[in-house]
Amino acid sequence: MVKEASANSRHIVGGIVTFVGGLVTALAAIIFLFSEYVTILKGFQAAGKLPGVVLQSIEQPMFAQLLVISGVMLIVASYGFFTKRDWAWMLGFVASILGIFGGWMLSMFPLMVLLPMKHMLTFMTNAIVFFVLTLYVKPQSPKIVAASFLAGIAFTMNFMNGNAALNKWIGSELQLTARNPEAAHVAITKMMTGNPGLIFESIQRALWLVALAFLVICIALIFRRDWILPIGLTASIVSIIAGTPVAWIDTFVDKGGEKMSMFFFAPILSVFILLALLIWKEKIWSDETTTTTNTQQVSS
Repeated sequence: MVKEASANSRHIVGGIVTFVGGLVTALAAIIFLFSEYVTILKGFQAAGKLPGVVLQSIEQPMFAQLLVISGVMLIVASYGFFTKRDWAWMLGFVASILGIFGGWMLSMFPLMVLLPMKHMLTFMTNAIVFFVLTLYVKPQSPKIVAASFLAGIAFTMNFMNGNAALNKWIGSELQLTARNPEAAHVAITKMMTGNPGLIFESIQRALWLVALAFLVICIALIFRRDWILPIGLTASIVSIIAGTPVAWIDTFVDKGGEKMSMFFFAPILSVFILLALLIWKEKIWSDETTTTTNTQQVSS
């Protein structure tokens, strides 16, 4: 009877937290998109960041759509919890990760032009959902939860670096087009004079692939798969190699070395992840002692 009551309470808590989280996420995505879109574009224009204007015109709606989808996923997970479905927890878990990611990205865009970070509400809401699901609704080992959250941060930071590379790549294209407004001759000009955005073009996709790898790790850690090790080692090394040039140029070329670029966070974090994987290997996610908390199922 005690176990049944405990399982029911976990279902109820899971249902409530995912429903509230989903509602907040979806509504915030819609409201903030239509209230902040033009403001953020004007902020990038006023700051002289024209590539940012181009990118933001695409990315604000894109990430708002991601948040609406993750919000709907949370609401569906809530239905799953209240009807005691086996898939409810995993759906809510993945949705919370996407919500954290989307909320963080949409908070960073206005921060770049010193505007209010309204989507921190979305980020914090989904972070709460993440920890409630992993620490209470279906309890995981604290080290697994910490490692999963860290991998999620690495996913987000590497995506940001890929985004920064794309932003600088677009900036190089705009400068090139300005020197030669005739679009038909732009490609020829690039070949003859060199591509100023080549370094960013060469690493941009690699950074997004690394981000995807860390997203896979973030989810796979819950299942304790040994193939996490080679993927993690590869992703960490590529993150360091590809992320450092973006951070270096942003710090010492664009900012004159006066302020450390936030794009250093990804390669620095990847160094720590690489060292942790080399030192502890599978021990990070291995379940050395079978605990009752890790065998508890949300469904009865």
